[in-house]
Amino acid sequence: MRRLLLLATALALPAPAVARDEALDVGVSAGYVCAAATRRFHGAGAAADVVFQLSDLFSVRGLAAHGEHRSKGEAFRVERLGVGLRFQLDVFEYVPWLEATPTAYLTTGDVPTDGALGLAVGFGFDRLLTPTWSVGLGGAYHQVFGEDRVPAYLDVGVRVGYRWVLGDPFAP
Repeated sequence: MRRLLLLATALALPAPAVARDEALDVGVSAGYVCAAATRRFHGAGAAADVVFQLSDLFSVRGLAAHGEHRSKGEAFRVERLGVGLRFQLDVFEYVPWLEATPTAYLTTGDVPTDGALGLAVGFGFDRLLTPTWSVGLGGAYHQVFGEDRVPAYLDVGVRVGYRWVLGDPFAP
C-alpha cells in the first residue's frame, strides 16, 4: 500500500518546467487540414518544424508541412514552407503560444496553382513532460493572398518536440 501511495504521489507531481534562453526545439506534428474555396476540402496533414527560442517570450519558427485532400473525385496536395515569429510564455509546465508566419503555398493534383504567398496566424500550447520532451496541441488559420482556388486554409494537430539548450555542453 505504501509503494502504491508513493507511485501515485510521484505521478501526480508536475513535470519540471525549465525556462531556457537560446534553446532549439525540433518537432513533428500530424492532424486535420481543411482547404476552403467555394467548398471545403478536408484532409490529413503532417509537418516538421524547428523553433529557435530567443527568450522566455519570443521564438523564431521554421515550418515545412504537407496536406493531403480528397473530396468527391478530386484529390490534391498542399505543400507549405514558412518562417515566423512566435510569442510564448515559457515559464510554466504548460507553454501557451501565438504566432504569425509568412508562408509559401504550392498545390499539386486536381487543383494546381503556380504557388502563392500568405500569412498563417497560429495558436496552441505545449506541455513540458521533461526539460527536453514536450507534447502539444495547436492550430493555424492561413489566408492565402491572390489565390482564387484555395483562398483559406486551416490546420489543427498534435505535436511532439525535443529541445536542446544551445551553448551548454552539459545540457541534453
